[in-house]
Amino acid sequence: VAAKAGVPILPVRLFGSYEALPMGGKKLNRHPLRVSIGKPFTPPYEELAAKGKEGYAELAHLIMAEIAKIS
Repeated sequence: VAAKAGVPILPVRLFGSYEALPMGGKKLNRHPLRVSIGKPFTPPYEELAAKGKEGYAELAHLIMAEIAKIS
């Protein structure tokens, strides 16, 4: 959606979600959650779009890399 719109992306990371609701868990645990917001960035959409499906995969990796930088 972001690639089609050509808008900046705001990376956001949520900490504590696994402890609050573990995989396969059926019960929500009381555990603090922390939301961290990174700096907006605008990927090179035109360059990535020219690569077709590979460009979309590269965009996904760029977004995940920006999210991973958030601490």
